[in-house]
Amino acid sequence: IIANRNTNPQYKMAATTVKVQIKGEETATELALDVAKVSIFIQEEMAKDTYSADTPVDLPDCVTPTNFAKVVKYCEHFVEEPMDKIKMPLKSVEMKDNVQEWYADFATEQSQPELFELITVANDLKIAGLMTLCSATVAAEMKKIPKEDLIKMFSAMGMLGGAPPGAMGAPPGLGMAGMSAAAPQAATGGKKKSGKKKK
Repeated sequence: IIANRNTNPQYKMAATTVKVQIKGEETATELALDVAKVSIFIQEEMAKDTYSADTPVDLPDCVTPTNFAKVVKYCEHFVEEPMDKIKMPLKSVEMKDNVQEWYADFATEQSQPELFELITVANDLKIAGLMTLCSATVAAEMKKIPKEDLIKMFSAMGMLGGAPPGAMGAPPGLGMAGMSAAAPQAATGGKKKSGKKKK
């Protein structure tokens, strides 16, 4: 008698998909395993002792069907063509000069509010590449704005005065401290006044 190998735990086929649950949605979303694992958050949830392939991974509250569709689109392409590291400071205000064409097109198709939303989602899902791509695109757009106008804009947003995270429209995922320190410098060429008075 030949035993059915599938009944033996050591011969169980590894799962090729992962179920994830968006808060408020009735049904779970099924992702290919390699696509899901682009997210370190999902990897960590799957590594827990309580994880079961039959139970969907609950996604962070900031994830919605709309922004998650964009995240999945990014992850699917990342599996096929990993994104090159974006060098800082940016060498051009044109994203196609900083990263592969597909990623540049993906990012520049988003509005600024959508980019900020994706930065927050990427931060919570721990997708570093997506967060960097969106942040770099915001910085590239800022480089096109005159420095004086940038200073006025950041001052109006409270980003030059140490406002709390998430205040005045800043993306909570990136953090006000990070935005106030990095974005103005990235947008204005990375120069920062020393604050010392000349003698």
